[in-house]
Amino acid sequence: MADETPKTPAALKKFAYPFQKTDNSTPDKPKTVEIVDPQEYFDALSKAQDGFYPIGANGQWHGGVHFGKETGAVLAQATGVRCVADGEVIAYRIDAKYPDVPYASCGAAKYSTGFVLVKHALALPPAPKKAATGATTTPPTSGTAAAAKTEEPRLTLYSLYMHLSDWASYETDKKIKRPAYWGGDKSRYEVATKAVDANPYPDTVKDAGKGLKIRQGNGGKTAQIGWAAPGTKLTLEAGDGKWRKIASVDGGTIHADPKNAAAADAPLGWAYVDELDPAAAEPKSKDSVVVLDKPVKVTAGELIGYLGQYQRYVDMSPLGSSCTERPLAQVDLFTGDDIKAFIEKSKARAKELDAKDKILLKVDAGAKLAMPGEPDLRIAATEGVVATTDSKASGEWMQVRKGNLEIVGKDTLKGYDDKTNAYDNGSVLSRMVGATDADAITPADYNALGKAAKKAYGRREVLVPAGTPIWVQKSLLGGNRFVINREMQAWSKFPLDAAAAAGAEAGYLRVAPIATLKKMAAEADGTRWWQIDVGTQDGSSQTGWAREKDHAKVTLCTPWDWPGFEILQTDTTTPASFYANLRVQQAATTEADKAKLQSQAAQADGGVIFQKLYGVIDNLETKDAKLSPEELRRALRQPWLAQAISRLITSYESEWAGPMAKWDAIDSDIPDNRKEDWTQEKKRIEKLNWWDQLKGKNGFPSTTTPTHFHPIGLIANFSHHETMPPWLKIAWQEHEKYKGIHEASEPLASAIRVYHNTTNAAGLGHDTSWCASFVNWCMEQAGYKNSDPYTARAFNWKADKWAEGEVNGEGKGKPFVGAIAVFSFSHVAFVIGKDKTGRIMALGGNQGDGRYLNVTSAPESMVLQYLKPKSYQVPTADEDLPILDSSGAEMNYENTR
Repeated sequence: MADETPKTPAALKKFAYPFQKTDNSTPDKPKTVEIVDPQEYFDALSKAQDGFYPIGANGQWHGGVHFGKETGAVLAQATGVRCVADGEVIAYRIDAKYPDVPYASCGAAKYSTGFVLVKHALALPPAPKKAATGATTTPPTSGTAAAAKTEEPRLTLYSLYMHLSDWASYETDKKIKRPAYWGGDKSRYEVATKAVDANPYPDTVKDAGKGLKIRQGNGGKTAQIGWAAPGTKLTLEAGDGKWRKIASVDGGTIHADPKNAAAADAPLGWAYVDELDPAAAEPKSKDSVVVLDKPVKVTAGELIGYLGQYQRYVDMSPLGSSCTERPLAQVDLFTGDDIKAFIEKSKARAKELDAKDKILLKVDAGAKLAMPGEPDLRIAATEGVVATTDSKASGEWMQVRKGNLEIVGKDTLKGYDDKTNAYDNGSVLSRMVGATDADAITPADYNALGKAAKKAYGRREVLVPAGTPIWVQKSLLGGNRFVINREMQAWSKFPLDAAAAAGAEAGYLRVAPIATLKKMAAEADGTRWWQIDVGTQDGSSQTGWAREKDHAKVTLCTPWDWPGFEILQTDTTTPASFYANLRVQQAATTEADKAKLQSQAAQADGGVIFQKLYGVIDNLETKDAKLSPEELRRALRQPWLAQAISRLITSYESEWAGPMAKWDAIDSDIPDNRKEDWTQEKKRIEKLNWWDQLKGKNGFPSTTTPTHFHPIGLIANFSHHETMPPWLKIAWQEHEKYKGIHEASEPLASAIRVYHNTTNAAGLGHDTSWCASFVNWCMEQAGYKNSDPYTARAFNWKADKWAEGEVNGEGKGKPFVGAIAVFSFSHVAFVIGKDKTGRIMALGGNQGDGRYLNVTSAPESMVLQYLKPKSYQVPTADEDLPILDSSGAEMNYENTR
């Protein structure tokens, strides 16, 4: 029988960036939000003092990236370093107190040796099953025997979080959140908030506050033998009773009673558990590596620790500006597996995946972007245009038909659709007209009239479309499906043509998640285009349009294609050669040393890593065959160069391993006035090493030369943010515009009227519930529709009313990111996740006590159905709802009316 024991860790479902960013759009209520565009991270890293990948500012190979004070201006680092993917903590170390480097020529520099090591499993997605008809279906990924027997190829990854805060930092600030992987000892308690006993010995004991009476036996009626002062930490013997024996006093003081002594079988006495607080979690030990016998599960985005301290010689030098604090954390990502073999399997699997998994736009070097052609038509002010019935509502351009305004009798028109404002013959209602042509009013004004007053308006001004469809700039329609009395330019055919692309030519490979590209266009058949920036051979940034298919050197691909990643052969350059190269490039050599250092530097300068970096970034300004920190910073600010660097896969001996002899080899090149300081620096290097203590434990690789990834580059490739449904992306954009604005206040009040204009509530305002109109507007903007005539009603989004929609799965359906949720209290909104208690978190309109466009929650039991358009395939990743903080009021009938 096959071994069906599940492998550990479980295949990861999600990646997360190590930090969120701070959203200050509402200054009095700043909040942390996820970063979607990886370039925001590269921009932040470009501000760092040092710690670049794969060469640091000190000229040495560097396997990770640094986050410090400078990156903290962009990233929300105060809330702690987050785990970058689902996995298991297998080891950690925390300093009791930061050690320091006692330099001879300047002040001592404190630093952190603390780290956390997490093990992850990146498994290939299952291949779609071939159905009998030739269609494909995705097999179950868990919970079935079939799934248990099918083990997909996996890559074991390790994420390392180095230079984390010391234990003294946690002791100083008792309120900061502690990492869950420390665990909690259920036998340890503290005299704190639950304590109720006043000091019974005020004459001899000066402690104030509430403490705990210690009893002689098992019960409150036994003699009192002492009083535990506030802050006292106790370990109790095992048991589940209300009273338990004290096994040890771990901190604080128990003041002995002057009369009553402890019993022989309980020398420390008994404590009442209900008046004790569970002690805060603590690491198992300090100043030593803790290898966990049983790894602790962690999820992407979970707290790992906080930035520690790492001061350098230059920070303490009397010739430079000294500092007392230099917060820093380093994040590495590496594997001991055969990366080449895994990527080959991954690319083969990518060819089998569905079109919905192609979420990355890849523009190869040499691709020519398209630019819009010149308009060849003009719409006169006396004409009007109306969107074709099948025109996509999203994108830069919209397909319309032009026509003229006519005034006809109301009785000559039949079959009015109040959603499209169109009649059976295709005419589009403009205004209601009275006895004279000048007496014309809008539909909204007409609807506000009484029954008798409406009789005076027996004619209709309509736009009669004619001719073949043409294209206009969508923004000129102002969110409406037709426009009159506006002069505009137009195109007789779609403005972009891949066959005639004559825009900028990409000088570098460019890969972008399509969800991060802000401008999109769709042809009449739905073929999509995106506006994207590329780097040209001369180093400039140019923008143009790329088509999803039939565009030379442009393709859509999946993350499993590993687009742009390049595996470099193992670099054997020694630290001594890297050091010599740094001194040569900085011209920090004497004539006597020059020849020797140049000879040593040749190995680094001609090595795999330096030669690749020269090829990527050394033409930003001039080809000077030098690699400076400033050049690396400038490269990170250019999306195509940042991407090229972040997708280099390197192999080099870990900086946390290896014999000290490789560092001793630098001794002879150190200037005489720095030799003693260098000796102290080597002691720091040795103290930072931990690799040998983990070899072979919890499956950790024995080789000290693993394969390294740029953490942000790998996360950007596999992040699931890109799978966001198009309507949800639009909803979030609206939320960014109007968050915090009351429905009766501008500009939200006007936006609500626009939402209503897509439904049977056209012409109405915020006094009419607008949750369904908001959903309808977002869906239409994304190119989806609900043909039910009463789309302003929440319940008309249920599957029995929405002809173009369906429940996502059996019963009431399965939630997913972007699902349309219809609630039992007559409300509809978009699912974005769930909170820690399992309540559904939803983004929608007409929510909250102030009737806002916001995020609120509701019990899952109050959802009637989870729906999606029939034509939309839910990405597997989106079925795993993220856990979000629930800060808004819970939804109910009263606050969604």
